[in-house]
Amino acid sequence: GKLQYQIYGDFGIWLLVVPLLCAATFVVLMMASLKFRQRVVNMDETMDMAEETYSKVSEECENEVLTLSTAFLLAVCVRVLLTEQFPAVVHEPEQLLMVPYLQCAAMLAIGFVFAGVAVMISIKRHAEEDDSLEDTSISDRAVTLLVDTMGFTFAWLCLFSTNGVVTH
Repeated sequence: GKLQYQIYGDFGIWLLVVPLLCAATFVVLMMASLKFRQRVVNMDETMDMAEETYSKVSEECENEVLTLSTAFLLAVCVRVLLTEQFPAVVHEPEQLLMVPYLQCAAMLAIGFVFAGVAVMISIKRHAEEDDSLEDTSISDRAVTLLVDTMGFTFAWLCLFSTNGVVTH
């Protein structure tokens, strides 16, 4: 948040750099983690059930960390661009500033755009899905990350907009 605020104070639209930088960093870390997992699995040159589970759970955890954090940063960007306010810390209610209803509605509408795009990608993806393929490719994982990030961004924007309405 502090980095976003410093960037926003100087450049406005450069606020979007923070979520993109965060996502890029996570992707690099995920690729390094994949290489590490491959080395661990290939140590005995056989992949048993425990190694499969380890690999799958690690990948799911990485996906959730990336999508949740990137979605939060994207939602904060939308909120700041619309309201010029960062979300207040929960235990500091005196910092809550009134968000006009129109800006709350705009946040919600943008959230629904994120959700709509995520649903359209999911529908298209499942229509083209081949049930015979068990192994997921990097492009499949990228689409999953994109859809999940959009879904979580929708959730964060719903939270911010409803919180803005409730604080009136």
